[in-house]
Amino acid sequence: DYPEVPVGWHELFNAMCKELLEYTKANGLPEVKIIEAKEKYGELRIYVGEEFSDENTDAIIRKWCEKSKSVCCFCGTANARTTKSGQIIPVCKSCWDKKLRRNPDAYVGETVGTEVVYLTQE
Repeated sequence: DYPEVPVGWHELFNAMCKELLEYTKANGLPEVKIIEAKEKYGELRIYVGEEFSDENTDAIIRKWCEKSKSVCCFCGTANARTTKSGQIIPVCKSCWDKKLRRNPDAYVGETVGTEVVYLTQE
């Protein structure tokens, strides 16, 4: 129940939680308590209490947060590109065209678009 995590990242977030749970169970550690999970600057951000943080849990979290940078935050498609102005978010070509209603020709390079991104309601 983390409403700040975009829908496209739910599978990624759940996979991270599963890996954290497997790690803690396998090592007899208390389950990691996530204090906050959200999108910030185009990537997943996870905050846990210090008592739940160690070298391995931090590495697991970093791995999944890094992965989020290339996953469309709307639909979960891999190999998304990041907008470079306005709200910084990873977005796939389909969502670029349909959800953001942007010029399809501007979807080039590793970062896309030059105008402010305004999300549309469905």
